[in-house]
Amino acid sequence: ASNTAGEGDLVMLYRKMIRDIRENKGAYLACIVIIAMGLLVFTAFSTMVETLQTSQQSFYENQNFADGFIQLRAIPRDEVKKLEDIRGIKQIQGRSVKEVSVLEPKSKENIYLRLVSVEPERENPINGALLKTGAPLEDKAFSIWIDNKFFDANDYDLNDDIEIIASGKKRKLSVAGVANSPEFIYALRTATDMFPSPETFGIAFITLESMEKLFPDEKSFNDLVFTMEPDTDFDKVKAELETKLKPYGLQSIIPRDEQISHLLLSEELKGLVSMSKAMPVMFLSIAAMILYITLKRLIEQQRGQIGILKAEGFTSQEILLHYMSYALIIGLVGGLIGVVSGAMLSYPLTSMYEVFFDLPGLEGKFSWYLIIWGIMLSLGFSLLAGYQGSRKVLALEPA
Repeated sequence: ASNTAGEGDLVMLYRKMIRDIRENKGAYLACIVIIAMGLLVFTAFSTMVETLQTSQQSFYENQNFADGFIQLRAIPRDEVKKLEDIRGIKQIQGRSVKEVSVLEPKSKENIYLRLVSVEPERENPINGALLKTGAPLEDKAFSIWIDNKFFDANDYDLNDDIEIIASGKKRKLSVAGVANSPEFIYALRTATDMFPSPETFGIAFITLESMEKLFPDEKSFNDLVFTMEPDTDFDKVKAELETKLKPYGLQSIIPRDEQISHLLLSEELKGLVSMSKAMPVMFLSIAAMILYITLKRLIEQQRGQIGILKAEGFTSQEILLHYMSYALIIGLVGGLIGVVSGAMLSYPLTSMYEVFFDLPGLEGKFSWYLIIWGIMLSLGFSLLAGYQGSRKVLALEPA
């Protein structure tokens, strides 16, 4: 009989909760909407951060991204190998980097292509170019790989010819494939540019032998990249490099943290991380405040009902849990709506970043970890607000 009575009491309290929520549906609906907005931001932006960081780290490791970048006028090729004797340098590699004009009569703007020499036979090259589609590079045909942003923006096809001006002569380069490098995830022509302009600027990878044929008067490197041993002080390595490279017209030595593509991607990630933390807390705090005020007023209005419930044998803890269940339902509904919406929104947002960042593996994904964490976050804020707003019932006497 007591079990039957207990079930009846639960049904009665459930009906009371539904009735109270309907009578204050405006305030509770506002809580649900605000919670959903906070969890939408949390899930969508956290998913984007996770995707960007995973893709970045994987790309950097697989393509052996450099720890340092050096620009200079010219250094003989046989001198580069000697620089590996510097303590702390793990690997150093010389390149020839040249910017050329593209002859495109249909374009009203000047188009530039930055040629970066590569050595296909080198094992695990620094800043290795990742071929997405196409064929290996060939010296005889002046074949090149171009970055996919430039490839798509100018509507090229594989095996198309690109006419350029090199050493004052017209030359034709054959598009053998589409590739990208961790050095040019965010490809800017100059440090003063704000956004990439793939219609007017692109990156092309060409064999060192082909580069020599395009620029026969230059048999040296004008660009060096290097990796360092773990726990190496960059400033010490830089000081020794400056001493040894001064005779070769040293222009700059910068660490990875100051490399323009890496710097901009890192700053974007920092902004997304801050937003994914600050915005949800702000929305959930507002929702918690509304929930707290609503429950506190409701309990003030229902002092008589609470007294009767206590007189009928309900304990203060049972009544407290009853009112906290309001917050539990609101937090659960708002949380579910928010995390599902955020998971769906992460796909188009990630696609938007693909426009700016040439990063392989950058695609939306569904994360159960973030879904569960988001719901727990919503329930935590809601239950805290529910307890603070309802704990006054513990002090009320039976009527």
